[in-house]
Amino acid sequence: MGRRNRTVKGVGKDPLGDPVTVLATIGMAQSYEDGVMYGCSVSCHEVLSNDKVIFGVDEEQAHQLAYEFIVTMLEHRGLKING
Repeated sequence: MGRRNRTVKGVGKDPLGDPVTVLATIGMAQSYEDGVMYGCSVSCHEVLSNDKVIFGVDEEQAHQLAYEFIVTMLEHRGLKING
């Protein structure tokens, strides 16, 4: 069950009250360790200095954990999730 890349958008306001939109991308799950685990890359250049890989026991879990990571990261910065 392969998934396509997914973009998550966080919207809010900067400290001066101007609108801010931050985009984060979850890559397709890739097999690691000969299928023992799967990882999805997470890219969000406005917040992360480097891309991160979030791991799970299968493609579905890796994607879900990557999505939850992005949501938590953006909400922590006061952004609302749209997508």
